Amino acid sequence: MSVDGGVIDEDHKILISYINDFLSMSDLYNNCSEDFRSCDKSSHLPCGQELSCYKKNSKILASLKFYTTSHFKREEELQKEIGFPVQAGTHESLIEELNNMIKILETSDASSEDFLDILNGMGNFFNGWLIDHIIKEDLKMRPYFNIKHAKSTRYLALD
Repeated sequence: MSVDGGVIDEDHKILISYINDFLSMSDLYNNCSEDFRSCDKSSHLPCGQELSCYKKNSKILASLKFYTTSHFKREEELQKEIGFPVQAGTHESLIEELNNMIKILETSDASSEDFLDILNGMGNFFNGWLIDHIIKEDLKMRPYFNIKHAKSTRYLALD
């Protein structure tokens, strides 16, 4: 699934790692005991490890948002340099959708029945992102990078 054999591929690996971390935390949350959903609501905090899962997912999403914004900016610069039609509109839509998902997650009650549906919806969004954007759209850049490969090797992936 190589796009450029360089920075874009490295960025994609890191983005996929963040997404996998989110999905793992969501699975862990999903598998937590039912005690969580029946805990004392007066505490205003989820019981047990569910709170830990929730906090970790919030951190993962914040990191994913930062990294994605940086990646898209760099990818658009490279697209201009190699003569590929810039995907700024698509990138803006993905960032907007990610922001909306984060807002929904942050304003949701982690102890509600709907919370699992929200996590599952985010998982579906990320799977669609991987398939529709990275695989279907970004791979279209490959021939352009084959012609001007040196352009992408001067950038380094963000750590």
